[in-house]
Amino acid sequence: MKMPDNRMTIPLAVRVGFTLWMVFWVSVVILNQGPRNFLWLCNLAQFVLLYAIWSGNRLILSSQAGLVTLVGLGYLRLVRSRRRLG
Repeated sequence: MKMPDNRMTIPLAVRVGFTLWMVFWVSVVILNQGPRNFLWLCNLAQFVLLYAIWSGNRLILSSQAGLVTLVGLGYLRLVRSRRRLG
């Protein structure tokens, strides 16, 4: 039984655009916060996302999208609960 192909084609303009964004973002983060800031998982996820976009791996791309959504919702809930508590 053949396993389904887990690859997809992402337009070159999207791949190049995200790569240019990463070059800009990395330089700003290094200048403002230093290279140790990249040890945070949320920042490492950007590099995983860059790899997923260039490799076209659907599994990695969807895992990053799902994880970012969950973390964002958790953070929003934390901020709202802190506002209520004062």
